[in-house]
Amino acid sequence: MNRILLFLEHRENRHLLAEYLSRQYEVIQAEGKQDLDSPFDLCILDGLALDRFFEPVMARKKAEQSVFLPFLLVVSRPDVGMVTQYLWRTVDELILMPIVPVELQARVEILLRARRLSQESEARYYALAENSPASIFIIQDDRMIYANPSLTEMIGRPDEESVSLLFTDFIHPDDREKILATYQALTAGKAAPGYCEIRLMKPQGVRWMEFRASAITYRGRFAILGIALDFTERKRAEEEKAKMQEQLLQSQKMEAIGILAGGVAHDFNNLLTTIQGYTTLAMMKIPDSDPASRNLNQVKQAAGRAANLTRQLLLFSRKQPMEPASVAVNDLVNDLLKMLYRLIGEDITITTELESDVWPILADEGTIEQVIMNLAVNARDAMPKGGRLTIKTENVALSEGDSQDISEARSGQFVCISIADTGFGMDAKTVERIFEPFFTTKEVGRGTGLGLSVVYGIVKQHEGWINVYSKPGKGSVFKVYLSALLTKAHQKNAKEEIPIQQLQGKGERILVVEDEEEVRKLTVRMLRKNNYRVNEASNAQEALNVFEQERGMFTLVLSDVVLPDQTGLELVDKLLLRQPKLRVLLMSGYTDHKSQWPVIQKKGFRFLQKPYALPDLLRTLREIIEVSKVKA
Repeated sequence: MNRILLFLEHRENRHLLAEYLSRQYEVIQAEGKQDLDSPFDLCILDGLALDRFFEPVMARKKAEQSVFLPFLLVVSRPDVGMVTQYLWRTVDELILMPIVPVELQARVEILLRARRLSQESEARYYALAENSPASIFIIQDDRMIYANPSLTEMIGRPDEESVSLLFTDFIHPDDREKILATYQALTAGKAAPGYCEIRLMKPQGVRWMEFRASAITYRGRFAILGIALDFTERKRAEEEKAKMQEQLLQSQKMEAIGILAGGVAHDFNNLLTTIQGYTTLAMMKIPDSDPASRNLNQVKQAAGRAANLTRQLLLFSRKQPMEPASVAVNDLVNDLLKMLYRLIGEDITITTELESDVWPILADEGTIEQVIMNLAVNARDAMPKGGRLTIKTENVALSEGDSQDISEARSGQFVCISIADTGFGMDAKTVERIFEPFFTTKEVGRGTGLGLSVVYGIVKQHEGWINVYSKPGKGSVFKVYLSALLTKAHQKNAKEEIPIQQLQGKGERILVVEDEEEVRKLTVRMLRKNNYRVNEASNAQEALNVFEQERGMFTLVLSDVVLPDQTGLELVDKLLLRQPKLRVLLMSGYTDHKSQWPVIQKKGFRFLQKPYALPDLLRTLREIIEVSKVKA
């Protein structure tokens, strides 16, 4: 039932009006100003009370209401002029004396209906705000006087704490200036920006919000209504997309560098082949006691070091063909040290702790080098201000019980290669993700996030495992476990020094196919000097023509893999159709996909990597020819 407050000076009129209205409403007869604090839905007052109570008490009462609170003013005709200054500003309806009950009833119903509509409207808006997924709040006098559940949940504070906060308290410090500018613009009556991006602070982290604000009147006073939409996941997706695009560009750049490096290595390896070959030929004519022999030997050794350096540099940009063999881990580490000193820099000290009798491992030497180098580079990046890098090798025998205490371990005998640094370390969450492809903690442009995933893949390919131990500020230790090779029969013995005279040919005919003129001339010259009969060709078509002219009377074809008109493999296939017993030796200065290493392996052809020395060429030729004789 609606409550009506009667504030009439004339007692008799007040009683009569109260008796009439009480038939339908709850009526309160006000005796003094204190009765204004009672809740009511409509106030009826006369002109005599206007000056005494309406300003400012009644104005305050009206302003405190969040919904429409109607006031009906009863005046005699002479009093109309007196209330003009208040009419329609704070008074909602006017009725003249004498009061006609039916007219009064109609006016009251209209006003109460307007109040009901206002209440219903506010209820709808309140329900909308309370259930909205958007964060909605009202700011008045620099404080937040209303916050809906979405916002209180977002900032992690209960309603009673959220309301009365300074509106900047839950805004990220870096975004407060932006919000203050919007607030000041609205306060000054200026237009605010359409929306701006801000960050809300909450106990679990920061949330990105799209913030919009507008000026409103709330409870009769100026206020600001703010609406914020959470777009954190979209923001993260955009950042992840940008990161992936950056990584893709970096990956494409690295791929391009790899292709370029492969091409440069091809030309460089051809040059080194020529240098090594002619040096060997010159040394064969000079006695060891001649000073020129010692000089030529230095040239030969320098060419060998250059070839080894080229191979190590290409570990960054190529897929190394897998050639499992017995590997002496300590020798491998010592051979890499010179490269690591250049790579790591002078501000980082490299120390080694190599167990003297460490077991050999059955592994691909090139990819294990890549593992050590990638881990060393990762350690370097963790020590931007310098530090110490320690490489350690040790034998590890694990029982069933021991292996249960080490992640991914199994029982057996292993060689452990440890790379330790004194860098800034990692927390547990980072350690869990470091082997994920594209995951990186480095700044943009400093890494692709692929280095450690490549390490993980190589170690897994060798049926080993890798454990990481790290704490923030305490550095990191990467321990790589690889199966030990204990059966001596499988170990890779050092090549015996066989005199070149014992590796010479026996008059066999060889077809040399090489597009690089200097390499071709050198190879032909070396083979002819070592008792082989040689024909040469600069491309595949020329080789086919020579083969046809000589009726296929060749023992072996020695061909470069990459030729101007077709591949060496395609040429070999055509030659084998004409001469099935033809022996094959392929060579290449490339170390990437152009070497076609997987296809060569599948077909079972022997392969010689440029640059090659004369003894290696002669030895490989004799092995191929002698093995084929045994099979025949």
